[in-house]
Parts: sequence; structure tokens; C-alpha cells
Amino acid sequence: MYEIYYAGGIKYIKEVTTFTLPPLVNELEKDGKTIVILASENKLYAIVSLKDPIKETSKYSLDLFKKDGIEIIMATGDNENVASIIAKEVGIDKFRSSCLPLDKKELIDELHNQNKKVLMIGDGINDAVSLAISDVSIAVDSSIDISKNTSDIVLVESNLLAAYNAYYLSKKTVNNIKMNLFWAFFYNIIAIPLAAGAFYYSLGIKLSPMLGALCMSLSSICVCLNALRLRKIKFKEMNKMKLEFYVDDMMCMHCVNRIKEALSIKGVNEINIDLDSKLVSIETDLKKEYIFKLIKKAKYKVREK
Repeated sequence: MYEIYYAGGIKYIKEVTTFTLPPLVNELEKDGKTIVILASENKLYAIVSLKDPIKETSKYSLDLFKKDGIEIIMATGDNENVASIIAKEVGIDKFRSSCLPLDKKELIDELHNQNKKVLMIGDGINDAVSLAISDVSIAVDSSIDISKNTSDIVLVESNLLAAYNAYYLSKKTVNNIKMNLFWAFFYNIIAIPLAAGAFYYSLGIKLSPMLGALCMSLSSICVCLNALRLRKIKFKEMNKMKLEFYVDDMMCMHCVNRIKEALSIKGVNEINIDLDSKLVSIETDLKKEYIFKLIKKAKYKVREK
């Protein structure tokens, strides 16, 4: 005898099981959490709730994209309730929820049919098809080879600000290329007829071969120097927030180590803890509320400075 177990989202579990899910599932969904359920056909075994912390840089980056006139659309596999909460927190007006890979592809096809250019940012295998058919695609901190292979740009850090800076650099580079082409054509339209002697009989102007070669070299130098200006581009940065708070029930080095362990996540830097004053100081781009939740999860009380 054997028993079949199912693991998946709420929609899938409802399709393959016969029992009624407890009210806790709806409560977790309302809190903006993604739910994964482990069950057999007639028995519930486990409910796992997941919620990614939203970085302060995410909203800042999306605002930068908006200022450049780019329309933001979020396509996610999360349910509508979770998607709406995330969209509200980061300032996205348009979103599509419960998206399968083909749903994301259809969204991009719709935008192409409206003669729009699409920049797709994704990080998983579910985004591979969409990344492949987008006009420009960026894979963010992806360990999935198929995402890397179908993307034009691969970022080494999971940060939307890095995605904006990649867009910003490419925009400046294209402008630089256009500028070089304009001056190259303008320069050659005048210099080539002059070097060929076109104005010699009418105006008595001529250009010796040695001077012509010098002018051509100067043209190449000017183009190179103009391109090197890209090295001086100042990328957008968001200063990490310095957060200070008290943990009054921190009594010993064991407590200090537990708090450091709780705060040792991506987005938190320079953890400084003074046991005597109970003061904890960190640099982070995560929200204060999320940091406080981590401390409370470690069974300590937080008091704002």
C-alpha cells in the first residue's frame, strides 16, 4: 500500500483533495503571504506561508523607471490578493496575478501587438520564455541556466536598482553612439571633399595628404575621447538606512549571537550590538517593520530609539 501526497498552492490543492481548508489559510493570504500546502487526498499535513521582504530600493528603482516614461506591469504567479498587496507597497498600478509561463508570454505578445517595446526583468525558470521573446531582457541574480541563456543582461545581485542602472547605462551609450555618428558624418562631409581637392579650382583651397592623415587621426581620437566620457557616468544609488533600536531583554553574549544570527540576511550590513546599553545598530535597505519582525521571531522585545 502507498499513499499519494500533494504539495502546491491553494488552487492546486483544492483540485486534488476532498477536505475543506481551515480559515487560517485565508488569514495568511490576507496578510499578503504565498501559501504552500502539503496534503494527501483527504488529510492536511502542513501549511507553509512565505513572504519576501520588499527592499526600499525596489520602490525607488520603479519610481526612476516611471520618471523615464516607462510603464510598469507586474506579472506574478502569486494569487490576486498577494499581488495587489505587493503592487500597492511598491507603487505599481497594473499587475497580473496567478500567471503561468504562457500567461506571461501572452502578456508580452499583447504589448507587441500594441507596437510597444518590452523590457522584461525576471529571475526564474518561469520567466525564461518571456525573457526570450522580449525586446530587452534582464535576469536578476538567477542560478537558473535557462534564464541566463535567454537574457540579454545578467545581473549578479538581486536588486532592481542594478536593473535600472543597466538600462541607464545602455541609454547613455546609445546617445553617445548617435553623437559620434553625427560628428563623424559632419566631419567627413566637409573633410573628404576638401582632401579630394573639390574646392581647389573654385576657392583655391587644398589639403596636403599629410595634413589629411592628421585630420583623420584627430577624428578617431575625438570619437574615442567622447566614448570614454561614459566612464564618468554617475549611477543611481540609494544610501542604506542606518537603523538603531534597543533590545532590553538582551542579557549575555549568547543573546548577542542570536540577534546577529537573526539579522544575518541579505540587505543587512554592519551589525553593531552594545550589550551594556542594549543598543543595536545596523545598515539596511529593508523596511524597519521587517527588521523588527526578525528580532521578535528570535524571541526578543524591540524598543525604538
